[in-house]
Amino acid sequence: MRNRIERSRYAQIALTYTKPLPIRIWAASTAIGVLWIAVTTVLVGTTDSGVHAAMLFLGGSMAVWVGAMIAAHAKEQLADPRASLVPHFRTPHLVVAAVMFLVLVIGLASAVAGLQAWVAVHDVSLTGYLAFVLVLTALLAWMAQLQSPAMLIPIAAVLSPVMFADGRAWLSEILRGGAPKTGYVLLSASIAALVALWWRLSRMHEEMPDYACGVSPGLRLKVRMTGDPIFRRENAAGASRIETFVRHAARFDYVPNIAAAGFWRRARHWRHVIGTGRMPIFVAALLGVWVPLLHSTMTKDDVGLMVALVAASMVPGQMFAATWPRRWYVLGEESLRPASRRQFLREQGAAMALEYALTWAWLSAVTFTSATLFARWPYGVFAQLMMALPLMAGVQVLIFGILVWILRFRAGWLIIAPIFLVTAIGLAALIAGGTMAHAREVGMIMLVAALLTVAGVGITLDAYRRWLVTELD
Repeated sequence: MRNRIERSRYAQIALTYTKPLPIRIWAASTAIGVLWIAVTTVLVGTTDSGVHAAMLFLGGSMAVWVGAMIAAHAKEQLADPRASLVPHFRTPHLVVAAVMFLVLVIGLASAVAGLQAWVAVHDVSLTGYLAFVLVLTALLAWMAQLQSPAMLIPIAAVLSPVMFADGRAWLSEILRGGAPKTGYVLLSASIAALVALWWRLSRMHEEMPDYACGVSPGLRLKVRMTGDPIFRRENAAGASRIETFVRHAARFDYVPNIAAAGFWRRARHWRHVIGTGRMPIFVAALLGVWVPLLHSTMTKDDVGLMVALVAASMVPGQMFAATWPRRWYVLGEESLRPASRRQFLREQGAAMALEYALTWAWLSAVTFTSATLFARWPYGVFAQLMMALPLMAGVQVLIFGILVWILRFRAGWLIIAPIFLVTAIGLAALIAGGTMAHAREVGMIMLVAALLTVAGVGITLDAYRRWLVTELD
């Protein structure tokens, strides 16, 4: 009987990995991706090494992301009072997480590499390929554990060789097995990092700084009880001084009394909880530094221009599509403050619009300036960016209206679907804008920008009307 209970416990824990929406999306995408890799590899055969390299990249990306999701899911289970109160709680969760990792990360990566080596006779070393996959997996898994922007530094350091010709040649040599010692060192270091993460999960307790840092607001976006662990994790100030600085958490130490303040002062106050602190400046600076690095390693003249246009069209919407749904945790309680429903919603909307506009302004200003300064023909790049600026602004008004309209629904897809939607709208704007700019249709660009602005304002007003009758509890 006890063995049967134990087997049932392991099975039930394994089934929890099928519940999160991101893992379901990954599973569906991976099934299609694996089929595509197998069919493409067989059809291409040994004729195109570039295709096989792309298949290796696709398979490795799928393995890396699921590894990070497994680590994040295991933490959600173990950074919980039940891990300390329920007998024999930790061991089965750790065992299931380890088995999942072996099958879905190492197994998937090995299968993809083996397929390329067997069917395509592609020169790939399993040791080197696994080293790359596990290094990136370990970095993302630790980022999921710590939830700190500081992890961007080692990730950028690991990815930096890709930006240089010598670095790409060195990585290619490792992948082909030409530098076995380096491959074994990278593999050993990544395994050691993953084992250290597994050990830390096995010892998780509330005194650890990363215990209260989670990765998901939950599917219902609703606090279930007083002291809910998900609620605490989502509202933690940070696991490090760098994260606290980026989130600008110190401003919460002295909160002013604004009960009798004017509209815009109250709206600016709401930005404290709606906004992302100094994160827009942090991201803008990162993209601004990325432009000269790309210019120094690539021969294309418009690489900085593309970085600036992508930052101005997609990044703000993607940032807020992932963060604004978390407002549902406290929105109902905040709506009970002494203010009418109309006043409360107008202040919230103004705060969101102000935060969005400032984020877009930072990203556009820094990336546009960097792209112009480091371009081979600064005047030409500046002229193209100024031509695209009205269209990018109109796109942001449209995206803002869509995000506010969708935010009325309290569901887990609020995190995933809007990100894809924002990306699709941004890509469409880039393609349409590029076509019109190539034809020098300045008047058409201005007309489209005006139409997008009108559509965005209309959607925003309709969202406001619907928010007036939305339940906030």
